[in-house]
Amino acid sequence: FGGESTRPGLYTVSSVGDSVCSAKVQASVRVAARPAATLHSVVSDVCDGASARLEVRLSGGGGEGPWHALVEYPNGEVKRIDSDKPSAAWDVSLEGDYVLQSAATGQCSAEVGAASSVSVRHFEAPSATLGGDVTACAGQPAEIGVRVSGGQWPYSVVLLLNGKPYRREPLLVTRPDGELTVAVTEQGRYTLQGVKDARRCSGKTSGHAEARQYARARAGFAQSSHTMCAGSSVDVAVSVVSDGSPAPWQVTVLRDEHFYTATAVANNTETGGSFRFTTRQPGLYKLSQEGLVDARGCSGAVGKPMRVTVAQLPTVRVTPASGSVCEV
Repeated sequence: FGGESTRPGLYTVSSVGDSVCSAKVQASVRVAARPAATLHSVVSDVCDGASARLEVRLSGGGGEGPWHALVEYPNGEVKRIDSDKPSAAWDVSLEGDYVLQSAATGQCSAEVGAASSVSVRHFEAPSATLGGDVTACAGQPAEIGVRVSGGQWPYSVVLLLNGKPYRREPLLVTRPDGELTVAVTEQGRYTLQGVKDARRCSGKTSGHAEARQYARARAGFAQSSHTMCAGSSVDVAVSVVSDGSPAPWQVTVLRDEHFYTATAVANNTETGGSFRFTTRQPGLYKLSQEGLVDARGCSGAVGKPMRVTVAQLPTVRVTPASGSVCEV
């Protein structure tokens, strides 16, 4: 005779007989419960280019000992997973749906549970670009533009100057449109080394910016001091060296820290320009740093001040003060 049972447990046959004879037997059969197999994601949402981690878990019944599972990949490939532990984890790189098709031990096929599929999603990677070349007045900052797109803001980018970090800390891009203006004060080639978004996903960078400074004019007095007689005047000469800066140059003269005169100097010499002014007033004359401006609006460098002093007239005494003398 024969029989089957789907209920797990221990079944015992104690006797067997027919219409004439009977015999005693002792036989036991254990019906093991079917194990349950499920598919889980340890990490399913990852940065583009990174790996997700999946796990098949086997539990209950005849889930002891070596077992295997078949998992279908997003590209249609079926991968066999082997393990002798209650679970098995592995890394995957394809984006899409992973489906647990079947699992079995050496004794029993497993029941695939409701958790039989996992979706792996790749986050969009950010990308950052650096704006074009910029030129600023000497001593003034130049502004270069950074633009980040993709991924999830806020972002961080590393700015390099001539291949080395320009700042110790990365620049933070907090605007939702991903734009950032950076004021730089050093000349050279600026590039981006890397960009990361709020999920810590890395992306690619492109572009560069050359930061340059305009030439700076220099101005100074022809002499460091002048002496004039009381009641007279002195002629003062001022020269401007262009050093490549464009004319005209606006030059402002101060006397004892107060405005005295200003003039626009044309390019009238081989090295730049010059002008002269006349003064009757003693004092300390200097050229204003902010008042030396070229045609671009860039300030220049000024030389040392000049002092104008008054020499007192000699005193003449005639003796006697009055009277007459005989002819010699």
